Amino acid sequence: MTPPREGTTRPAAPLPDPSAAADAPGAARAGLARRLAVAHARGAVSLALWPLGRRHGVGPGDAAFGYSRGQSGMTLALLGAVIAESAALAYLVPWAWLDAVLLVLHVYTAAVFLAGIAAGITRPHVLTARELRVRHGTALDLRVPLRLVTGVRTARRFVNGGAVEIADGVLTVSAGSRTSLTVDLAGPLPVPGRDAAVTRIHLHADDPAALAAAVTAALRDAPDPSAPGPSARP
Repeated sequence: MTPPREGTTRPAAPLPDPSAAADAPGAARAGLARRLAVAHARGAVSLALWPLGRRHGVGPGDAAFGYSRGQSGMTLALLGAVIAESAALAYLVPWAWLDAVLLVLHVYTAAVFLAGIAAGITRPHVLTARELRVRHGTALDLRVPLRLVTGVRTARRFVNGGAVEIADGVLTVSAGSRTSLTVDLAGPLPVPGRDAAVTRIHLHADDPAALAAAVTAALRDAPDPSAPGPSARP
């Protein structure tokens, strides 16, 4: 390499922008705050719908498929433990101000547990003429266009991990650490609230055979988007 001539200077290499690195944790915290706000709003709506016996996002002609059968018992047991702990602390804590703070925390925790139960009941999977809406309480609401679905089959799997996870282009939406259906997609589908796209979905339904049969029928009856439309009359 030819050395620089005397009296000339090499252009300095651009330095990395420290503000970009500093903004990354803030952006992550902002994203988490938005997801929590959305989850709390969905939970509040679910609590309002639950005693009315209504379901969110299920219109006339739509088919709803639950996934929370057998899950409410464990949540109710945890809720009972929270109530028992609150009663015990109210008796043991001698300071009124701390007792008030703990009461607020326990009421908030109980509301979160109840919202989780309500969301699992009032926000089922929904199949329409155009899409399969895959949901998990307040944590996930994914609209899957039927034109992207290439196949659906029952497949029971046990899951070690969270209820909603994405890895290697596969979305796993489990209930009770299990899934019972697999949906294959023709192309990547972005997942709302997550920087990822998926081409396969593992999910759970209380009646997986019924959901698989309904999706298969919907795919068979769906119009072919590549087919030409009706010709105009002369």
